[in-house]
Amino acid sequence: MNDIDGKATPLSKYKGKVVVIVNTASECGLVAQLGEIEAFSKKYADKGVVVLGFPANNFRTRTFRK
Repeated sequence: MNDIDGKATPLSKYKGKVVVIVNTASECGLVAQLGEIEAFSKKYADKGVVVLGFPANNFRTRTFRK
């Protein structure tokens, strides 16, 4: 999977952890959920949970021309 910077992220580096993959929708401005995701990540980090946020282009904004 590619990270937010477009770099390949090998999921194998998280072997042995519980991985939660989240579509962050960070490109469209719907970032209100990030605070809750961060709180969840901090709460369960000591239990081996890793939260990975990957942007997806599901929420493309449209540009309209006059």
